[in-house]
Amino acid sequence: MKPTTKIYFRTFIVSALIFGALMTAYQFVAEGRVVWYQQLFQSTFFGLFMTLLSALSVKRVIKKHGIENPTIDDFKVNQIITIDSPLSSEQVLELINKNEDTKGWTLKFDTEKNLSGKTDVNWKSWGEKIALKFTDGKITIESRPVVPTTLFDGGKNLGNVMTLKGIIVNATS
Repeated sequence: MKPTTKIYFRTFIVSALIFGALMTAYQFVAEGRVVWYQQLFQSTFFGLFMTLLSALSVKRVIKKHGIENPTIDDFKVNQIITIDSPLSSEQVLELINKNEDTKGWTLKFDTEKNLSGKTDVNWKSWGEKIALKFTDGKITIESRPVVPTTLFDGGKNLGNVMTLKGIIVNATS
């Protein structure tokens, strides 16, 4: 089974089950009974809607960053990549602050070498935590949701790490 199919299936199952359980409980409390065919229809429709929404968001990010063969890791909420770069943390911070794609991000030094911060809240997410760790000519870039219970991010964290990778790679080439 292709990674995209697994993600779509998982998105459907999780969102339909959670929505279905909540709506069934609400209907039971509010009306004292449960109309099962109604709950099944609503849950299925909601699961399909969330799958479509999530799939389109992630596909857009994958296409934007030129990922030709997405893996299951490209669809995870927490994203971590490591790249080779001779740039210092000061140079990277300056590049990030000057870039239009990272406008509104708040990054600062959390140690002498490492950067951490967050992105703004927007209609796609509650924001993401960004961390850059510099060790021996390598930079580890991590992006994860501010809300730890996030199940689907629509490719937002993948987009963040790929944007940072692009900024750093373009500055060194």
